[in-house]
Amino acid sequence: MIRRLLLPALICVLAFGAFEWKIQHKMVDFEVYRQAATRLTHDEDLYRDSDGHWQFKYLPAFAMITAPIAWFTDDAAKTVWFALSIGALVLLLRWSAQFVPARRRSTNALIGLTLLFMLKFYVHEVQLGQVNVVFTLLAVAGIGALQSELPVVAGILFVGAVCVKPYAVLLGPWLLVSEDRRATVAFAGALAVALIAPAAVYGVRGNVTLLWHWWQTLTTTTAPNLLLQDNVSFASAWAKWLGPGKVASAVAILSGVGSLLLVGDMWRRRADISEPAYLEVAALLVLMPILSPQGWDYVLLLSTPAIALLLDREAELPKPWRTAVWTSVSLLGLVVFDLVGRTIYHAFMMSSIVTVVAVALVAALAQVRRQQLA
Repeated sequence: MIRRLLLPALICVLAFGAFEWKIQHKMVDFEVYRQAATRLTHDEDLYRDSDGHWQFKYLPAFAMITAPIAWFTDDAAKTVWFALSIGALVLLLRWSAQFVPARRRSTNALIGLTLLFMLKFYVHEVQLGQVNVVFTLLAVAGIGALQSELPVVAGILFVGAVCVKPYAVLLGPWLLVSEDRRATVAFAGALAVALIAPAAVYGVRGNVTLLWHWWQTLTTTTAPNLLLQDNVSFASAWAKWLGPGKVASAVAILSGVGSLLLVGDMWRRRADISEPAYLEVAALLVLMPILSPQGWDYVLLLSTPAIALLLDREAELPKPWRTAVWTSVSLLGLVVFDLVGRTIYHAFMMSSIVTVVAVALVAALAQVRRQQLA
């Protein structure tokens, strides 16, 4: 028991040391959430052009969930938020390893390997005060609920993920074709509640207006972000390779459709797999940041369960695929600004190699399914 607690304890000690030393003075994305929470408690509009780059782009339900942080002083709110983030990270690492079906490696070995290759994303996450760890944790918890034959709980957990990051709505159609009808009904019902709930604060008409403002914010802030180095979406990659325009947009859409068809092929081959949900949800999580036109590189933290599964199964893949897996996870996690320097890192990111790596991870998951390994 003590040995099982050593790694989580070490992560917490190091994390809070870093928080006191440096992180508490950053957390710029947390400030966006805190501002939205404060506005909600005063019945104010959440979406404002005047916020510039730091516009709130989440569903109104997310502001409702995070409303309690408006009750604390700024320093206290940051400390609470950071503590919750670290707790979520510890759970994410453990559950991502623990829920891997028919696991080949030990839980601790998988946690250690996953932490090695995903560490830069976790560090960036807590520095920003982001919510990708919570998002991924909710999705992984949903997988665990499905494995435990709790479909209603899974549907509700997946809607929790939608509230945190709207592109988790992709999990709804997957539930519809893949799982117990109860999971789909729970998902639809919980999503309806999440969309309607802000009416308790803003009224029905005010809530409709708020949702419209949310949609406008998403659609009008996409184009200016396409050519930024940290954007790893298909839309950004093709805009960088071909130049912005209709051709790049069309090819990006085709790339997105093709990647979803690859997940569809995984689903088609699920008949003889005892626990198919883990691999399929892991693949969708990898795709979410590259399907979204505003998919930032740090959002690839969502790849945590995919990395855990691939590192568990890599020894059983043919040599070319093993090479592809190790090359992909290395390029994803070990190319760090502080190690390679500004010039190389900028060139690496502008080349959109990270987007290609994400696709390679999904392709490797497809190979795992073709071999009926998961």
